[in-house]
Amino acid sequence: PSPPPPSPPPIHYGGKEVHDIFHSGDPTTTCVTLGANIPYDVDQIEVSFTNLDDLGDNLALGKASTQKDTLMWFSADKANDGDKQCASNMAVTDTTEGWWMVDLGAVYDVGVIRLWGRSDCCEDRLNGWQIRIGETEGYMPGGLANEVCEAGLPQLSEQGAAFDCTGLNGRFVSIYLPTAAPLGLCEVEVFAANPAVTQLVDVTDPTVCGFPGAGRYVGHWTMVGQNVYHHETDITIQMAPPPPSPSPPPPTPPPPSPPPPT
Repeated sequence: PSPPPPSPPPIHYGGKEVHDIFHSGDPTTTCVTLGANIPYDVDQIEVSFTNLDDLGDNLALGKASTQKDTLMWFSADKANDGDKQCASNMAVTDTTEGWWMVDLGAVYDVGVIRLWGRSDCCEDRLNGWQIRIGETEGYMPGGLANEVCEAGLPQLSEQGAAFDCTGLNGRFVSIYLPTAAPLGLCEVEVFAANPAVTQLVDVTDPTVCGFPGAGRYVGHWTMVGQNVYHHETDITIQMAPPPPSPSPPPPTPPPPSPPPPT
């Protein structure tokens, strides 16, 4: 008889805005049903997910960076030098409504941005911060005339938190804190757009299929109709690889030889 079909690998997911996650036919194909409330005037939903294990090169590493002003020796370059010792090596502004900006050196289609904040104290000083991306450096200090990827964000829930800015492009990436607190950053990483899954999905069944195997994913979707609703999310999905195949049993030893004749 034919061997039974392989069992789908187990799936784990975290984050938010996921209604269901399942395998579709082929156990290597994974689908996700989005959990957003869809307004009545939406005609289509554009979805993008990026694999955090396949981001490519960090575009910000070692590039020219500036900030509004500097507290003591905590200069802007410490936030894109690759050092994530976040209790000692960081960029800190000296005054309120601080901003930090990196010049990528060329215009890129930006994908994921990852952030590390201070780990020694003052986590609440990132409440309300923004990510901005664009081609303007000097029209408003800190790139504040550029497009917003994320705004009004709370303090980081984890070090290295990932934010998907797929769809925006620019040369300058800035972090802005429009509050009465200095801005403190440990490290900022910027990656070019490299989505693993990009689809238009049905409004009546907002399900996305085709995730290419195990990995951690971050994504967002945009609902398009009479109005445009850009639905930001920090959804992450972890698909565990299938368990290893059991080892074959050892070969059966041959029977003992008969005794020689007497």
